[in-house]
Amino acid sequence: MDGGKPDNSGGGGLPSTGSQSFFTAWEPFTIETVTVYALGDGVRTVNLCDAAGTVMATASFDLTDGMHVIALDFAVPIGVDLWPALPGKEPVPQ
Repeated sequence: MDGGKPDNSGGGGLPSTGSQSFFTAWEPFTIETVTVYALGDGVRTVNLCDAAGTVMATASFDLTDGMHVIALDFAVPIGVDLWPALPGKEPVPQ
């Protein structure tokens, strides 16, 4: 299954300034890979959080500037208000 935009044209995405994109998992699945667009070199960390803000899975990558396909292999359980997060940029769960 694919989800999200096919490229980085136009608006959208998960800004480094903090944001959230909540989703509901009706059955368990795995987020195998994601495409990211790094603005500058450096380590990027991606978390998968539950509705309470608890980190369920995390992965860090040392990326160069540009597009990368990164392997997350995050096991996603059934749940409501799950969300990908950037450490230090998480919103306060509602």
